[in-house]
Amino acid sequence: MMRLKQQAKGPASISPAQRVYYNVTLPNGDTKPVYFSKEWSVGKVIDHMAAMFKLSHNCWQPQTGQRLQLLSSSEDLLDTRLTLDTQQTNGSSIRLVYQ
Repeated sequence: MMRLKQQAKGPASISPAQRVYYNVTLPNGDTKPVYFSKEWSVGKVIDHMAAMFKLSHNCWQPQTGQRLQLLSSSEDLLDTRLTLDTQQTNGSSIRLVYQ
């Protein structure tokens, strides 16, 4: 966990007490250590990762094709309305995919 915290990237405006850390696998297969606010919904996390990693994200235009979704380490689709830390343990792996 210490290595993850040292290498993770995320918004500097989030205080260390509010951060949750994850290893995220991107659609291209790269794995990156990241952190987010424990108060953010999964939807906000997806939006932030799309901007951070310059990924195409059509969340408001589902008819245009596949959208970014976040999967748990057990490959379950995470609910975009709930916070990430209520669905995944701090320090675990998550996967960002197009579906």
